[in-house]
Amino acid sequence: MLAACCARCACRYTPDANGFFAGQSGYGYISIAAFIKAAAALNSGARSISYYEQEGVLALASKTLAVTAILQAGRLSLDNAGAAVDILYDDDGQPREVRLAGGSSNGADAAMG
Repeated sequence: MLAACCARCACRYTPDANGFFAGQSGYGYISIAAFIKAAAALNSGARSISYYEQEGVLALASKTLAVTAILQAGRLSLDNAGAAVDILYDDDGQPREVRLAGGSSNGADAAMG
């Protein structure tokens, strides 16, 4: 159910004092709007991907993969009583796997990308 969003700052589903939609200022709405505008600009050729790769223009998976790996490592450690965790990187310096330290991959570990 959409209205059960756990990030209340991201989305607002209650109307304003006049009964109108008032969620335009939530970062969830703004992020989705920015993504749709970027997709349209890329599809029309008005912008290139290199424009969006600039810092601060738009969050891209390639730019957020390291943060995602850190969050996954924290979750894996917490789920395993504070166990040490390894983040393995590929030749380009991008995270490729998060796993318990010193171990091999198992079902609790996560491949990145």
